[in-house]
Amino acid sequence: MTIEECIEAYISLSSSVFEKSHRVTIKGKLQGRFDAAELERAVKKILASRGLDENTLLKDDPDAPCKVFVCATSKETNDTVCLTGYRSPRGGVHLLNSATIWQACRATSAATTFFDPIAIGPYGEEFVDGALGVNNPVYMLWTQAQDVWGDAALRGSDQLRGSRLGCVVSIGTGVPALKPVRDDVLGIRNVHGDQQAPEVMNHCTSNISAPGIYGQIGWPKDIGGDGASSVGDATDGYGGYYGRG
Repeated sequence: MTIEECIEAYISLSSSVFEKSHRVTIKGKLQGRFDAAELERAVKKILASRGLDENTLLKDDPDAPCKVFVCATSKETNDTVCLTGYRSPRGGVHLLNSATIWQACRATSAATTFFDPIAIGPYGEEFVDGALGVNNPVYMLWTQAQDVWGDAALRGSDQLRGSRLGCVVSIGTGVPALKPVRDDVLGIRNVHGDQQAPEVMNHCTSNISAPGIYGQIGWPKDIGGDGASSVGDATDGYGGYYGRG
């Protein structure tokens, strides 16, 4: 799918998926405010429109030029797991051979209070949103690229400059508003371990011959929101901010 087709697909599904509804179990446990089954149906509908079976695996042809992965967080261990469309030494073969496209979408979207966790694979491993551990997964991208193409090919030399790596673009969802650190339990819920992602990436690419490899694009305002209501704001915000240049 092209970028334009992806945007169109997201806008079409957001109106049905992001309908607020706080759901509570019989035991009084609060579930995700949005219906995960509706997200599943929406993704499967997109797959069908592309001529694919709704249970098509994320696993792709080994020779596919475009490598795709999404980040999810293990609910049991809190570790970041990359669900990949290719064989990776960092990923389990059981997930490669079992994770479907819609399951990968569900896993990487299962933000706490938004969507319920999802079980994937023959062992029923539960996953939640990858942003809980890597809000900006640029380091995960770098390590995955190293696994696929090798560190030497990425860094290259003056003679091989640009042979594998042209640039890395990280598109964010805005800069969060400045808030003081709170010392209560609720105050730590938005703490992530990758707030220095640009610095980490610059360190990783410090000896690459080509300067300016890493670029982070972000609107200087927290887009926040919860789906459909934020699509227009985000589009207007990015368009207005970057259109001024």
